[in-house]
Amino acid sequence: KNLVDNIFGSQKSELIPNGYDPEVFYPEVIDKEKFLKQFGITNPYKNIISFAGKFTKEKGIDTLLKALKLYENDDTITILAGDGELFNEMIELKNKLGINNVVFIKNQPHNILRQLYNVANISIVPSRKEAFGLVVIEALACKTPVIGTNTGGIKEIINERVGRLIEVDDYIKLAENVKYLLDNEPFDYDYIASYAKDKYSQDQFTNKLIALYNEVILEKNKKGKLFAFDEDE
Repeated sequence: KNLVDNIFGSQKSELIPNGYDPEVFYPEVIDKEKFLKQFGITNPYKNIISFAGKFTKEKGIDTLLKALKLYENDDTITILAGDGELFNEMIELKNKLGINNVVFIKNQPHNILRQLYNVANISIVPSRKEAFGLVVIEALACKTPVIGTNTGGIKEIINERVGRLIEVDDYIKLAENVKYLLDNEPFDYDYIASYAKDKYSQDQFTNKLIALYNEVILEKNKKGKLFAFDEDE
């Protein structure tokens, strides 16, 4: 938006961010034990930490695993959904760190991701780069608070009422925030879901886009140019 405004000067621009599908990601009651068993997890963990994303350097999964080493306990399981070029490398890092309570479940369809978000106490988005961060919105839409990095679109989404921001690669602060949030649960979970739906539902952006088109048509109609543009337009 800043670039467009700088290039075109007095031209009016509107920023419409990405949105999520509220018919796909929404709060629901999930049988935690049944959900975990489908991935071979039989221990009745009290806490679940989730991650969903591609296994690339930009996603910062190594930062999450280093933090996991610090916050790991017998009551908490961390579930990583996704695949990519660093998948095997992250398995090796997990083994090198001696982490026990973590499960890699590869890529999953939307309905399983929705269930994962709904059973999770916290979702983590430790990206080094993130243009927007759709997984942040999807988790929030399922009432799940998010710990994300202070970068890209993530910092525009997360506030103190829906999660926490940490600096890129700061695995110590990430671990501290996980421990604090699990111990204190300082959130209104209904608010988290409504925040996502009110601000980032695709319906909101569709309506805004229609309103913008109507505004443009109205302006051109006032100038007698409705659907009769000059050749250089």
